Amino acid sequence: ALLLVFAVQVLLHRSIRMALLVALTTVSALAGAGAALLIFGLPLSSPVWLGILISIGVTAGYATWTVMYIVARREREKSFHKNILWATKHHLRPLLAVTLLAQFGMLSLMLVKGAAMVLHPLIITVVMGLFFSLMVNLLIVPVLYFFMKRAEKTPEERRL
Repeated sequence: ALLLVFAVQVLLHRSIRMALLVALTTVSALAGAGAALLIFGLPLSSPVWLGILISIGVTAGYATWTVMYIVARREREKSFHKNILWATKHHLRPLLAVTLLAQFGMLSLMLVKGAAMVLHPLIITVVMGLFFSLMVNLLIVPVLYFFMKRAEKTPEERRL
């Protein structure tokens, strides 16, 4: 799954650095799944693996969305710092809304008894993966983007 995410991101951004940035954020989905396994004492099962794959896909989508916000703003605003701050600020509400909507929708399935109980490990894994993904995409992606873009500049451009 990670290799597929990386390949799609290379094609989308035409940059190995940006693809690497998005691929690195998918590790947060693995961290969320690991946290879910530890906190809830879940065994590593097929629903958990499926939850991990779903979380990786959603996390990659969030990171792509964040990077695209920054890149789209770059045409209007020349200040690199202002671009990142604007994108993060304007990206917060839609990202938070989508994440909370998905989490509450899935948590409502936790109340169902019967055959849906098979999905509980999947739901817990995805909810924790989304939580970790939200934190990473709001805090770490803009910082990593800043350092990756800064590394592309020459020392003279960095001083400006």
